[in-house]
Amino acid sequence: MPSMQLRRDDVIVGVDTHKVTHVAVALDGLGGRIGDIAVPATTVGFAQLLEFCLALVGATGQLVGFGIEGTGSYGIGLARFLRRHGHSVDEIARRPGLLSAVLPARTTPSTPNTPHASFCQVRGSLGPRPQTVRWSRSGWSRSPVTARSRPAPPR
Repeated sequence: MPSMQLRRDDVIVGVDTHKVTHVAVALDGLGGRIGDIAVPATTVGFAQLLEFCLALVGATGQLVGFGIEGTGSYGIGLARFLRRHGHSVDEIARRPGLLSAVLPARTTPSTPNTPHASFCQVRGSLGPRPQTVRWSRSGWSRSPVTARSRPAPPR
């Protein structure tokens, strides 16, 4: 994967999707947190999220892309909306057992966790097929999503 030269005024966004709301965290090009927002999971909310993210981009920066958890379920509407508006979208697969290890008592959505922050390390351009970012013992990796490799929906 080619390396990316990001600047402080570039913006990368990670989104934790839920049935009713989506929570996004924006990072600058150096990995620092610059803002977060919770929006309704509707087209109005998607527009608010995009407007919020574009307002954070510096004068010489760019909105690099979005890492979205659950593009095959709750995040599919947001992913389609962002792609229609010309933005790059990558699916972020949750690392198995991450929430139970980091936040065992979490009951409400607040902010996206480590997989979204790691988006800057695995960011690449999407090919003609959607891709997913997965956690393995060797770290984060990117692979094409197929019917066989798509993660099973949560129970």
